[in-house]
Amino acid sequence: MKTLTASTLFLLAILSGPVLAETPVKATPADACPLVGPLTETSEDCASLRNAYRVEVSACMDKMHADADARAGRKTDSNSHTSRSRFVICDKGVREKMAQLVN
Repeated sequence: MKTLTASTLFLLAILSGPVLAETPVKATPADACPLVGPLTETSEDCASLRNAYRVEVSACMDKMHADADARAGRKTDSNSHTSRSRFVICDKGVREKMAQLVN
């Protein structure tokens, strides 16, 4: 019985390791070129993608602020909370729109 237990544990130890036929996961364009944050070296395509992202987010945030001004009938105050919420909303929309371009 000890031989059966030992051989079973030995086979389980062998099978628990990495499979030799596995291929490494290639970086997706989104991983290779983050849209926000610091980036030391970048390709021309990545730089243009990051620039397009910034332009789209800024345009979206400006439009949301202009819409808020129009609804209020006056110039509305902008603080960190409203800026952050506008950024989060615009970021999601722009990333969804740009995902179709990247993938």
